Amino acid sequence: MAMTEREILASCACHRVRTAARAVESGFKRVASTQAARRLAAERLDAEEKKFAAGMSTNFLVTQAQRDLAEEEVNALRAVADYRIAVINFQRVQEAGVSGAGAVAVLAGTSGGAQASQAFRSAAAGSEF
Repeated sequence: MAMTEREILASCACHRVRTAARAVESGFKRVASTQAARRLAAERLDAEEKKFAAGMSTNFLVTQAQRDLAEEEVNALRAVADYRIAVINFQRVQEAGVSGAGAVAVLAGTSGGAQASQAFRSAAAGSEF
């Protein structure tokens, strides 16, 4: 039984939406994990500074902890940017649908849904994808 062209397009569209939804979910989890890593790096720096003040650590170890914190802050910012890109892409592939027009649905249970809708509307108003 051969699939019609419309069924093939619908299947491809569903696959793109599922892939984009997975990217949003993994991006959300990545944001949470990088924020936790950033908090731990900040705690490590605080502990290292206290040990240094007590004469139990070296300035090299404090500098390493500062470097680690800076790297984790960059990682957290990169994760947020990637998450926002994934949310916008998710909205874009839903909007495209099979025929090029369709309703936009927001993932239930994700805190970025309203933010994604806002970002999508403002991006769509400003320019064409």
